[in-house]
Amino acid sequence: MELQLKYSKVQQTGGTGAVCPATPAGKLKLGEVKIATAGAAFVAGTTDLDAATVTDTYTNKTDLVATADFSLSSFGQEDYMYSANFKALLDDIEEDLNVVNNDKILGNPTLAIGSSSKKKIKNSAFSVMRDGVISLIASTETDFTATTHDLAKSTGAVYNVYLDATNTIKILKGTATAGGTGAVCPATPSGGMKIGEVKIVVNADAIFNATTDDLDSAHITDTYTNKLDVFEAIA
Repeated sequence: MELQLKYSKVQQTGGTGAVCPATPAGKLKLGEVKIATAGAAFVAGTTDLDAATVTDTYTNKTDLVATADFSLSSFGQEDYMYSANFKALLDDIEEDLNVVNNDKILGNPTLAIGSSSKKKIKNSAFSVMRDGVISLIASTETDFTATTHDLAKSTGAVYNVYLDATNTIKILKGTATAGGTGAVCPATPSGGMKIGEVKIVVNADAIFNATTDDLDSAHITDTYTNKLDVFEAIA
């Protein structure tokens, strides 16, 4: 596999409005480097990238799947054989395909009980791609929310662990059920990206106090699953 660089031949004053050239056919884009010069020419292979006359910006970014690649905008109602339900289905598929191709979790978050605090959920470092831009999510430990995430005795619930639109890890509690039987993970909020699920079941001895209880307490059974959102099956 050969690493190649391609630059835009259209130069812009100060780099303003400069755009990345299209990736050549059959190649895979790894990122972008923007170079702007002031006071001297940039001579490739000669000028150091940390020279005082050079401003260099590095972005880990791959190509996006354009919305037009999965667009139904050119079709009319007559193309769906007069079925509003079928049109809605196709619209949903179009939206899901665009989202899945441009927003992805890269790597395993490996959710687990916290190390520094057993009251928290721990994740390992992993990367995420949003709109083609690749960002590193650091290993961290996330608190439950007091009261909101509590559980009554002899109940259980599934908690959705997700990244919000700013790539901050959040926890969303699902509906609690008796003994946790049949408990399901709540839907990921709009703009979020699910990274996993944590199911917590408490016995009759005590409640789950999200503020004070260690997740390895004797009355708690906790299960961690690294799981992303998937397409819903068509019934």
